[in-house]
Amino acid sequence: MFDEFLASVRVLQEAGKLRAVLFQYPPWFGCERKHVDILKRTREWMEDLPVALEFRHQTWFAPEYREKT
Repeated sequence: MFDEFLASVRVLQEAGKLRAVLFQYPPWFGCERKHVDILKRTREWMEDLPVALEFRHQTWFAPEYREKT
């Protein structure tokens, strides 16, 4: 299924109609090692496609994580 998604998004990219693929994360998706690992895998899966992330858990914006986020 993911390969089909990538193929459909590539069509948009090739047509110049893709700015980014948005990944929205739920409020319980905090800044934890396991979630950072998910983000890294997602980046790999999306290959060279532009990716945008939307975080809803405030830990991503804490002063100690802000720059890394």
